[in-house]
Amino acid sequence: MKHGVSEADITVSLAPGDLRFSIRLPCGWYADLVPCLCLPEDDGIYYVTRDYASFETQGQGDLTWQPCFSSREYQLLCSICRTDGSLRMRSLHLLCRVLPRDWRLRPLTCYHLQTAVLHDVDFHVDFSPRWQRRTLEGCVHSILATLLHFLERQNLPHFDLQPVNLWAALTPKQLAVARSALERLLTNENALISLLRRALVADGGESLDVGLT
Repeated sequence: MKHGVSEADITVSLAPGDLRFSIRLPCGWYADLVPCLCLPEDDGIYYVTRDYASFETQGQGDLTWQPCFSSREYQLLCSICRTDGSLRMRSLHLLCRVLPRDWRLRPLTCYHLQTAVLHDVDFHVDFSPRWQRRTLEGCVHSILATLLHFLERQNLPHFDLQPVNLWAALTPKQLAVARSALERLLTNENALISLLRRALVADGGESLDVGLT
């Protein structure tokens, strides 16, 4: 769905220390706009502002921008979809609907899941020649296993910025609770299949074939 700028309702709100741009489209969608910079030599990379108060600058107090790889990540996901028939994207969308239903897994965001997908595919491309020939359930299980691996390490590296730990915003207790919930889910195949089936039925989606291999 595309709308011209003239059709959009753009507002600017100013609070102490907070300047915010918002957009409302004719279809009723509403979103915050994030100002960004794009340099010609950095193809597919944008730079967005960060919250100065929570940014550890390590002596570089004027450094208030960070790279954003959303365009590059989108291209990677499109490439994966073309190769595996969108299995992993469907798995990702399914998990983004399923995990928030469990309060223990609610701190895990869709971006955490997307990053796990990229790491999972990166591993299987190197070590599994049939990585693109899996069932939907098998992809879900593999993504959750990758997520559990990073929870056990308490470090989920950003796919393009490996030193950046995406778990940094979560507390040790949240990580431990999520890890325990994922461990139980992955060791109980029937519970996982049942959870996925309920989510698909609720959304009017496809049925699942039994088996997570």
